[in-house]
Amino acid sequence: MTHPHDATADSKIDMTTSASPSQEQESEEQPVSPAAAAASVAQAATKSLIAKSDNEEPPVPPHWKTNVFLLILAWFLGYTVQFTHIAGTVAIAKEMAGDYLATLPNGLIFIGGLLSTMPLSYIGERYGLRVSYVVGTGAGLIGATLCLLAMKYWSFSLLCLGLLFQGTQQATTQLVRFGVRSVCPPKYVSRALSWVVAGAAVAAPIGPQITRAAVWLVPDSKYLGIYIILECIIFAMTLTVMGLRIPANIATTSLSESAVTEVNAPLESRSSIVRRVFSSKKYLIAVVSGLVSYMIMVLMMAPAPIAITNAGFTFSDQANVIMAHVLGMFAPSIFTGYLIDKFGSVRMNIIGIAILTLSIAILFAGEHLPVFYVGETLVGIGWNFSFVAASTTIAQGAKPGRELQTVQSVNDTTIQVISAIIVLVSGPLYRTINWVPLAILGVAIIGLTVATILAIMRLPIRGLVHDVHGLKGYKREEKDTEK
Repeated sequence: MTHPHDATADSKIDMTTSASPSQEQESEEQPVSPAAAAASVAQAATKSLIAKSDNEEPPVPPHWKTNVFLLILAWFLGYTVQFTHIAGTVAIAKEMAGDYLATLPNGLIFIGGLLSTMPLSYIGERYGLRVSYVVGTGAGLIGATLCLLAMKYWSFSLLCLGLLFQGTQQATTQLVRFGVRSVCPPKYVSRALSWVVAGAAVAAPIGPQITRAAVWLVPDSKYLGIYIILECIIFAMTLTVMGLRIPANIATTSLSESAVTEVNAPLESRSSIVRRVFSSKKYLIAVVSGLVSYMIMVLMMAPAPIAITNAGFTFSDQANVIMAHVLGMFAPSIFTGYLIDKFGSVRMNIIGIAILTLSIAILFAGEHLPVFYVGETLVGIGWNFSFVAASTTIAQGAKPGRELQTVQSVNDTTIQVISAIIVLVSGPLYRTINWVPLAILGVAIIGLTVATILAIMRLPIRGLVHDVHGLKGYKREEKDTEK
């Protein structure tokens, strides 16, 4: 005997079973739009790529150890050229054109770098990093040749033109450190970067020593030997970057990041990134601190060779003072990162500005050789602490990729513009107001900086986030008023 409920259940099962083929047929015949199909395929591919990239380690770039070594060597050679210019070119230009124009050639180095940074970046993106580096060092060879002719015929105009080309070579040196990210496995990037930057500390004593030793290398032509050696160094840098073996299609972003960006949303405009990132007190304070530390360093360093020689000291004395200053700038980099991790970037920024203030106070003591040694060395150390701490805040806070590159380019371009202006005016300024009033101007800039930072802290915008092991940030929230 069959229960009525069982019969009903059986009929439902039969109806369901009989209906399923027709439903499947209808679903198969239902059209799917091309846009929906493309989106579905793209999302499935993205999920597959992300899962694969998360589960597997990224491939190791070929020849990465050789490439990193060559980048370290290129950075070292490039900074040797830069330190030689810092130690010798101002004094040489002073003999050629007087105090008012003594800093003009070194200012043209900054202008040349400013004009060539973007074209070199485009060449690197379009044709590869090696081509970009070779173009930059090739311009440096042209500049060194013009400087040779300037010494041969004692022409200030040729010297200025040559150093404008040298600016392209210096811009190439700055781009070398970014090449580490493209040739090195991700887990070794920070270590490789530290070794690259440390090369500047090794180059610091070499540049001034070249200036001292090569003054009369060519007996019949004073200073010609300096630029002969510089041309050899730049040629060695050219051979070094030509030895790089970097794949032309090497990626600069991770697989998952590029896939998600391509499928989900359009790229954020650079102007929008700048407005968003720099609406934070943290970034504003970091940019102001880094910029002012660079301003003080350039203001007290650029006219220093003029002040030292005008005080009656020798060409070798001013080269040694600049060597001490440059060592103060880069030698602390060996442990600055550790100090930032321990005390926080905010505290290190404050310590750096305090050391800069102390250095200027020492330079108030007068134009004596020990005063120049101690004061200029402390200027370098204060710059290192403040500038590196500010750069760390910017680099760690921005997201890797387009945002980080945009923030860094805005920050570096601002610094290059201000540095070029200060180098160009520091010679006439020193000649007009002399050394001690110039130091007073530095104190005024620091005072204005402190006032600016305090004003930023009181702005009703996003607060300065808590810094690791550092000071608690200031945060001011706008209160909503009900009417």
